[in-house]
Amino acid sequence: MGWLNNRNGDRYLPVRAAGMVLFLSLLFSAAVHSRPELGPPSIKLRTNLSNIVVAELTDISAEHRLSFSVVENLHNEAEQSVVIRSDSLTSARLVEGKTYIIAYVGWDVDRFPRVTKPRRNGAVIINLDGAAPAIFQPNDDLVSLLRWDLKESLESPDEMLSVILRGMAESDPHLQSFFTTELVTRPGLHSRLTPTQKRTVAGYLVNSGYSPQGRSLMLGHVPFRDWLLEPEQQLEVARRVLEHHPIEIGFGSPYGGLVRSAMFIMQKSENLNDAVTAQRWLTSNQPALVESAAAVIYAVNPDILITALEQAAGYSLLEKQSRQALENLLQRYRRSVAVNRK
Repeated sequence: MGWLNNRNGDRYLPVRAAGMVLFLSLLFSAAVHSRPELGPPSIKLRTNLSNIVVAELTDISAEHRLSFSVVENLHNEAEQSVVIRSDSLTSARLVEGKTYIIAYVGWDVDRFPRVTKPRRNGAVIINLDGAAPAIFQPNDDLVSLLRWDLKESLESPDEMLSVILRGMAESDPHLQSFFTTELVTRPGLHSRLTPTQKRTVAGYLVNSGYSPQGRSLMLGHVPFRDWLLEPEQQLEVARRVLEHHPIEIGFGSPYGGLVRSAMFIMQKSENLNDAVTAQRWLTSNQPALVESAAAVIYAVNPDILITALEQAAGYSLLEKQSRQALENLLQRYRRSVAVNRK
């Protein structure tokens, strides 16, 4: 299938882990502003309480506080100098003396009485789909989108589409994720893509060097995926993901979402070989992916599932949670077989 040659889910959440997940969520939100619902990030970043600036990073403190000297305001007026709380992962990727585009929130609104006031612990970087976190290298197309108001976007959709497609072709994965989210969440632009442009976008799905967040969103967003790819093309992309991606995936990695989306698609397959493709994921370090792989095998070729689970459970070097997931699955499916034989 020539289009593949273009430019190179359910979560497993034990009840006992829910408290830890809540704790981690609260801890993370202390340094990064929480996510709104999915939408174009160029719009979602602009609120009454947010600022978007072009600014030079002048200092990174030991507590991961970022000091900026504002060069230009893109949304709302900021102070000449701003200090923004960050986290160790983000601050380690930044360089003092460089200029960045950053979206942040420095204000809170009390409910009773409804009063706007500075955030108690200081400004924080916004974090949302396509901008996680919302700090970027300078980019003219990004600035253009951040200045584009809703009326202008409705009046010049072809120009906006050109800007988005140029952004998707950037080499920076963080920008790729931003512009991919823009395209996916603007359905009015989809019909304007030429066949060549559509093939290029589809090619990103099988490009291992493309943003994993962008690939995950395109493959997991059902309306966009169904518009972009025919059912057999979706299966071929899913196979490529499951065949070539390492089964060891770090906690919070965007590749987890990509693989789960591929697993969901593979459950629709009628090719018995796809059950074998999914089988290697039974020994993944991620219990959620172990369960997803079992669901694929059960949907495609249920006759081999118990044998596959027993074989995977016999591996000597398995993550404790993955082994537990396999044992739980074996008990579940053995009971199911026993009931069906009665």
